[in-house]
Amino acid sequence: MSQHLLAADRLLAEARAEEDRLQRYVLAHTAALYAATAVAAAGPPPEGEHATVWQLAAATRPDLADQALGFAQTGAQRSAAEARLPNAASSAEADDMVRAAETFLAAVRGAPGSPAAPAS
Repeated sequence: MSQHLLAADRLLAEARAEEDRLQRYVLAHTAALYAATAVAAAGPPPEGEHATVWQLAAATRPDLADQALGFAQTGAQRSAAEARLPNAASSAEADDMVRAAETFLAAVRGAPGSPAAPAS
């Protein structure tokens, strides 16, 4: 299994157990970032312009594009939560981020040929 996916699993487990809403948001978002990194690493090397890991994951696995780009759009909110800004993320938003990361990680694992899909 990809080291990136192992890290994503660990971070997601930490996020589920975390009581602090800001830290829960950061941990869940970071778990999704590691999962996206696993996807991007499985794809071809980028050509030309610089791309984010979210863009690379979306290009490598178009079935994950909507989710990956959704996480990209929440990057500033993650940064605000990391900076401990009080209104960066509500408890509901942190819980939503945990669920989104769980769904994303399951989707990453679910496709044949994905970084952690069982070999046939």
